[in-house]
Parts: sequence; structure tokens; C-alpha cells
Amino acid sequence: MGPPARPPLSAARRAGEAVVVVVVALALAGGLVLLGDPDLRGDQNAYNLLVAKKLAPELFARDALYRYDPDVLHVPWFLEAQAALARRLDGNVEAALAWLGWLMGALFIAGHYLFFRVVSGRPMPAALATLGALTVRNALGGEVWGFDGMPSAATRTILAGLTPPLLLLFLWWRGRPALAGYWALLGVLFNVHPVSAYQLAQVTAVAHLWRERNVRARIGYLARSRNFTVTVPPAGIASKYRMACVAVRLNFSSRPPFNPAVFCCIS
Repeated sequence: MGPPARPPLSAARRAGEAVVVVVVALALAGGLVLLGDPDLRGDQNAYNLLVAKKLAPELFARDALYRYDPDVLHVPWFLEAQAALARRLDGNVEAALAWLGWLMGALFIAGHYLFFRVVSGRPMPAALATLGALTVRNALGGEVWGFDGMPSAATRTILAGLTPPLLLLFLWWRGRPALAGYWALLGVLFNVHPVSAYQLAQVTAVAHLWRERNVRARIGYLARSRNFTVTVPPAGIASKYRMACVAVRLNFSSRPPFNPAVFCCIS
């Protein structure tokens, strides 16, 4: 016989564990930012130049790229946040990015710990898995997709930290009538890092379609809803998946892409 099952955590123990996780995440992320590789990648250099342009609009007036409004070239709210911090730091855009990177790293660590804690049910395996997630490499780009300090201070790190909790949220939400709200949330996060939100929408859409076989009935329900008027395509997973991709691509083509409703295309 195996060991007896542990009793469920009380509210006080859960709160205590949450406080410890937040403190450790902030400390570990801060250490990685302070002691990690100080060299910036292309994304971080672009952020700094765009924020410098926001602080001094007369800069780069004759540059082929940076002469344009920075909000056209990257996520506006992120540039505004870095610019606001830079103003408080005497115009030091790199220091402002370091402060943001510290918070991104803490979010990445806490988000992955939450996921592994729910999956494993125990804190030690969750902590070890989270440490492993910090050094995961993206095979396509060949870069560290985890968090390695300042080189990871990018908007994609925000979505990388939010993706594990969002997957848990999808599993919880998918059996409820208001599932369309999940894709609406991804539509909001599209304005944080479009590629990551787009891919997460694809993954969860395919998972939902695989679990729900009656595709024609669900598309018909979508067509009769108040928010959308669509032509019901032939039944089949591929047809509805293409419709979802078209809706997401419409959001991709907008400038700026601030229409979260397109992610409600699967209800």
C-alpha cells in the first residue's frame, strides 16, 4: 500500500504558500536581472530606441524606421510603461527596462509554479519543474524561451508566464456556457504579444473542437448569436478551425489590433 493521501490545504496554508511563491519569484527574478547576462538582444535594443524616441520626438528624424511614431512599431502600452519609468529614472531607458524585466521574470516563475503545483499536487516537484522551465529553449529560435534576466525582458515573456495559468483556466472554463469569454480574454492579451496569443488561441481552439464533435450545431449556434453573423460552412473540424483562423487574422491586420471580440469566434 502506498502512503496515505495528504489532506487538502487549508486557506491559511494556501495563502502562506502563495506569499512564499511571490517572494521567491521576485528574489529569483531580481537575481537573474542583476547577475545575469547584461547584453541585450535585438528586441531590447529596439524597445530602448523606441522609448528614447517617445522621450525626445526629435530623435531619428531621418532614420528609415525610427522616424515613425513608436506606437506604430510596437505595443503602445508597453512603450508607455517603459517611458513612464524612464522619466522617473532621469531618462535611463535601460534601467526602466530592467525594472520591467524584474516583474516579467517574477510573473514567469509564479505562473509556471502555479501550473506545476496544480498538475503535481505537491510543492517540491512544482518548484523543480519551474526551475527547469527557466532554461527551456525554443527549438525554432535557438534562444532561451524561459527567463535569463535582461535578455528576456520582452513582451513575449509576459505571455510565456501567463500561458500556463491560461491553460488551466481553459480547462476550468471549457465546460461552462460562457466559454467565449476565454477567447475574448485572449483577444485582450493579443495587445500584449500578438504571436503568443494567436498561437494559444489556435491550440485551445483545436483542443475544444476535438472534444466537441458536433461542429455543425455549434457553428449554427454561433451564427444565431447576437454578436456575430456568419455563414455556416460544411460540418467538420477543419472548416470551423479555418473560420477561427480567418477571424484571428482579421485582428492581426488591424492597426492597432484592439478588437478582442474576434477571439469569441468559438463559443
